[in-house]
Amino acid sequence: MTLIERPEASERFLAWTDWEGYLHALEAFKHQRIKITYDRGRLELLTPSFLHEGIKTYLRQLVEAACFEMEVDYRPGGSTTFRHRLAERGLEPDECYFFSQFPEPETYDPEVGPWPDLALEIEVTRSALDRMAIYRDLSVREVWRYSALHEICIERLGPDGYSVSKTSIVLPGLKVCELPRFVQLGFQDGPRAMLKAFKPWLSL
Repeated sequence: MTLIERPEASERFLAWTDWEGYLHALEAFKHQRIKITYDRGRLELLTPSFLHEGIKTYLRQLVEAACFEMEVDYRPGGSTTFRHRLAERGLEPDECYFFSQFPEPETYDPEVGPWPDLALEIEVTRSALDRMAIYRDLSVREVWRYSALHEICIERLGPDGYSVSKTSIVLPGLKVCELPRFVQLGFQDGPRAMLKAFKPWLSL
């Protein structure tokens, strides 16, 4: 493994390694709170911040509350490590969901798929690698990118890659663009207040 970058006061570590080195890193850090991304020889280790984890938790609660209230069946995938050996790419989404196929946890192979329909990307600290290209190779239908400025962007997969969309195809009845204000309410007043305000809003 060859070091690329480790800036002072940074929570990011970048290095060059091969596929086997990537698999060794996954094994070495499997019990630690570290996001590992691999893109054709480049390995990134990133430690999520407290803000990142808060946004992720509130956004996950909103998505799952929406699915419950809208009677949409899903399977959560959490931060499972998905990887594509032929493409030499792999990552862990902040959260992800299956809507079209429901894999069995006991037999699921993250190198074979099926891969998630929806991934949540909390971009408080942006990755140095092209995570959207990795999602494309994994055929993830939709990625919601949430920024530190509490803005959310829907990216839908098409024949030419991802493009920005105003609507979701996996949850077409949900006004995704309005989710950040509920996340901010969660930070201000807590998850109970957030969900108490969110559920009646869904029926408007």
